[in-house]
Amino acid sequence: MFARQYPQRNLPRTTTKTKLPTQSVFCLIHAEVLLDSSLPIIVASSLVLVLYLLDMLSGRWKIPSVLFLVASGVLVRVALQASDIAIPESAEGLLPTLGLIGLALVVLEGSLELRWRPGQGVLLGRSTLSALLGIVVFDLVMAVILRWTDDLSWRVALLNALPLAIISSAIAIPSAAALGERDRDFVALESSTSDILGVLAFNALVLPIPLGLATLWNLSLYATLTVILSAIIALTLLWLLGQTTHKVKFVPLLAALLLCFSLGKFFHLSSLVLLLVFGLYLANISLLPHGGMRSLLVYAHFPADLHLLETIVKETTFLARTFFFFLFGFTLHLSDLLDAWSWFWGLSALGAIYLSRWGVLRLCLGRAPRSLLFLAPRGLITILLATGIAADEQARILAPGALLIVILGTSFLQILAGRKVAEMAGVVPPFLEPTRLRRIEITGSRHLVDRDAPPPTDRRFQQ
Repeated sequence: MFARQYPQRNLPRTTTKTKLPTQSVFCLIHAEVLLDSSLPIIVASSLVLVLYLLDMLSGRWKIPSVLFLVASGVLVRVALQASDIAIPESAEGLLPTLGLIGLALVVLEGSLELRWRPGQGVLLGRSTLSALLGIVVFDLVMAVILRWTDDLSWRVALLNALPLAIISSAIAIPSAAALGERDRDFVALESSTSDILGVLAFNALVLPIPLGLATLWNLSLYATLTVILSAIIALTLLWLLGQTTHKVKFVPLLAALLLCFSLGKFFHLSSLVLLLVFGLYLANISLLPHGGMRSLLVYAHFPADLHLLETIVKETTFLARTFFFFLFGFTLHLSDLLDAWSWFWGLSALGAIYLSRWGVLRLCLGRAPRSLLFLAPRGLITILLATGIAADEQARILAPGALLIVILGTSFLQILAGRKVAEMAGVVPPFLEPTRLRRIEITGSRHLVDRDAPPPTDRRFQQ
């Protein structure tokens, strides 16, 4: 039928092949090269989107995002091994570098959230004392056990126990969002201080020098000089931030901070103090009196720039944290979780964490409520510091399986802190009936209140 409607024309027969244009031939020749060069971009961007989706689903399904990220890395490794695809050897080499960047961003993000308010002197003192004693008590207890079981020196034993003594502010602060204002501020100050003090103590212990009064004196001297130098650099960067008229200012600022941090790390200095001082300056610069230094550092668009910088730091920290936990799961072997010593050290560390925290809270606050006792998660900073210890000094307590047991254990045990904490932490079991809660905005952060409760009258709750 179609042949009658549209008769074929008598076209001349050709015996030669159709000649492609020069541009098409060029595209075909370089197709494989183009595919190879775009493949890393495809993999990286797809990985970011998938991990971001998993992070969103973890909040909806009430499962810790750390578990999703680590499990995804393990599954990708298993899939590659089952498909006989060569696993890149550079994956394990990227872990320490990515961990160093993540450590710097975590400290910077935590310092940007430490805002001083009038009347917080007593709370700041108690939270700082709680963070300090929590690190010291746990570190000493586990160091004694390590010296007894593994016959380590005091420095190496304290160094191996220290990463597990630090509370992860990146997990603790969001989990405490539904607590009362005083407990919420206590958790924020304690966890942020724990991060900073733990990292400073780690930098002091990681150097292969014997412990003694002379060593402590030299470390105190270096710490004082580092604080002074960090204050000068931070003030200089703040002044340059206000003087810059270029539309791009935050990328060079972060690059300068990371450069100074890396140089300090290279020369074995406590360069994290620079990030701490810089973040504290930015967060509390409004407390400066008018005139003088305030006129040099604070400019017209400073509040908007500060908000934009906080957003950039938070999202960059999320990216570094996401890739770090994925790579940690990718380099993790399933046999590590079946090791008996990993379970022994993991469960021992969990017991020491909550026993020492109970005593510290009783001493500092005179009480140890469940909402604070079980709100002591370990996370990114624990793995970051563990990977920073030399291989010949690492003990069995820092085996990948033991670290994963401690991190997941402290995350899941937040359910014992109460339903509101568990819901904010994302660890409520799916079979439990959710409470009647609604979300409201309080000073830029989300909190949970009872739907049936009368509307609050405090001004901070007003929209």
